[in-house]
Amino acid sequence: MIQATINSIQKEYILLNQNQRFRQKVQAFIDETNPFGNSLIKYMDNVLSFIEQDYDDFTMDILEYSISIVNELLQRFPT
Repeated sequence: MIQATINSIQKEYILLNQNQRFRQKVQAFIDETNPFGNSLIKYMDNVLSFIEQDYDDFTMDILEYSISIVNELLQRFPT
């Protein structure tokens, strides 16, 4: 079950058309959590901050973090 979840995450968010698809997911998240276009996003207990010029770095940071989470899950729960 855990492996199926990891595979689903990789397929949906990381592996397929990696950069373009991931950017679409991040943009959808930003639009949903930040409808007024502020540079500060509050989500649950977390605060994300960025400026328009930093958007590319922001998405790459999120991508790298997502990949590290998947790698950690793969290490903890090998097939």
